[in-house]
Amino acid sequence: MLKQAALSHLGITMMPQEICREEIESGLLVPVLTQWSLTAANLYIIYPSRRGLVPAVRAFIDFVATDLIANCSNHEEMR
Repeated sequence: MLKQAALSHLGITMMPQEICREEIESGLLVPVLTQWSLTAANLYIIYPSRRGLVPAVRAFIDFVATDLIANCSNHEEMR
């Protein structure tokens, strides 16, 4: 929603570059305040127990972990 608002010229927003990389590269969005950044954050996935874990939940956890690692390494390259 924030990216669409920025693309619609409704103002500026704060988003990770991973979310809008293509729009920045194509010139649709322009980074501002590039010297300023948020501090790092932690993400936790909480579930009741490993025993009886539904395969779909396990697949989701694996997907999120893999996707975040890929995006974090891409983010470091953009700096």
